[in-house]
Amino acid sequence: MFEISDTPIDIAKLKAQLSDKRAGALVVFEGLVRNHNEGSDVGSLEYEAFKELAMSEGQKVLAEAKERFKIIDAVCSHRQGHLQIEDLAVWIGVSSAHRSEAFKACQYIIDEIKLRLPIWKKEHYLSKPAEWVNCQGCYHHSHIEFSEAEYYQAQTNLPSLGLSGQEILKQSRVLVIGAGGLGCPLLSNLARSGIGNITIIDYDKVAINNLHRQNLYTTDDIGKYKVDAAKARLKAMNPFVEINAIAEYFDIDNASELIDGHDLVIDCSDNFKAKFLIHDAAFLYKKPLVEASVYQREGQLQVFKPSQSAGCLRCNWPTIPSDDCVQSCSEAGIMPHTVEIIGSLQALEAIELLLGRRTDNHSKISLINFPNLDIVKVERVKNANCPLCSDKARITKLEKSNYVNLSEFELIIENESELADYVLIDVSAKQSEYSLSKKIKHIPASKSDEFLNLDKDKSYLLVCQKGIDSLKLVKDLQEQDFGNVFSLQGGFDSWFIAKSK
Repeated sequence: MFEISDTPIDIAKLKAQLSDKRAGALVVFEGLVRNHNEGSDVGSLEYEAFKELAMSEGQKVLAEAKERFKIIDAVCSHRQGHLQIEDLAVWIGVSSAHRSEAFKACQYIIDEIKLRLPIWKKEHYLSKPAEWVNCQGCYHHSHIEFSEAEYYQAQTNLPSLGLSGQEILKQSRVLVIGAGGLGCPLLSNLARSGIGNITIIDYDKVAINNLHRQNLYTTDDIGKYKVDAAKARLKAMNPFVEINAIAEYFDIDNASELIDGHDLVIDCSDNFKAKFLIHDAAFLYKKPLVEASVYQREGQLQVFKPSQSAGCLRCNWPTIPSDDCVQSCSEAGIMPHTVEIIGSLQALEAIELLLGRRTDNHSKISLINFPNLDIVKVERVKNANCPLCSDKARITKLEKSNYVNLSEFELIIENESELADYVLIDVSAKQSEYSLSKKIKHIPASKSDEFLNLDKDKSYLLVCQKGIDSLKLVKDLQEQDFGNVFSLQGGFDSWFIAKSK
């Protein structure tokens, strides 16, 4: 419940709304009127809100908090009218089973309210005239006013861009998949260049080992969804762009809607499964794609356009490679400049595309070796038998893959994934000690009749030692109309190796 109140906030009433036997924590934020602001003595404050819009947006903020954090409920009351020093201006309460999520949700709510709600305050000073201040200015701790033209002046002075080019960028809608090592420098460049509407989708949360190479985040962001932390930072960089944050996986269920609403797709993902899904989706929905990847001190960059004559990703890789054929950045090692340069080059390619300009990367792969700054460009040759872009194409729609990768399995095991409601089944001949400890159901693959008796409306993740028997069984069950059944890629062996590193 969100309210704008003309009378003093009734804390007891608000706390009563949060009463729930499931709650082990109640986190409260109280915003008070203080007697100073930025060096000036303040005697009182006066709040004025565009009430209907503020109520609507406030309800959205609370709904978002309940979606993004593991909380039970949240309420907020914001005052309107004239307030004296030490009066209560805003009260937020969040209930949850555990305190950590409640703290995060409470901070998210107050930050978003300050940023998004049409609420103004009039500061009545003791030694100078009163003035009205938009609370968005309070969020950024700055009252500096400037125009959009002033913000972009340096780049609109470029003869190759000008005001007309800037307007094209402002009207553009870009989808960025991944807010990690590549995504951070890319997003920073896109936002500051004035791409008018940027959607970020990523399900990961900020971790301590991200900060070394992901320059949008600080230690204060640890535990937050990357998309939320990135949105706040980007809006602070440039208030003139719209940032949409989606804390989800990019998958076949949301691919069509997401891609269809944008002019350009940019792949900043970090695994083969995601990269091939993004590539296939962009091709099938006829949207240009800027794709890049890094490994240790090397990077590559390429641009795909559905109408181009150059080869696509599937021309060289008809099937998706196993994720364990290369190490992750954390495992293999990475320097910050590597992702920052490649991510910035992705932004350059994106802007050139939006402005209607062609570069070498539309038909070539740029391979960049950082120790020597060597750049080798390789022609992308079209494969006459490509399963996606040839006359013999067999990939005509997006289909769910048969497996989940090790990083997804990590989230499932830790109950941090939307896949956590899958029924896990160990199909090895002898149940492993690991699946015993995790209470994973055991049905040997040889007992095929038992699988046919399973509820087809549920979702299943099958696991064996090497991922071979489980994958074969997945394909058999799919032929028996099991719609949601998957195999762990590489099986327990790959999982144990990954865990030991």
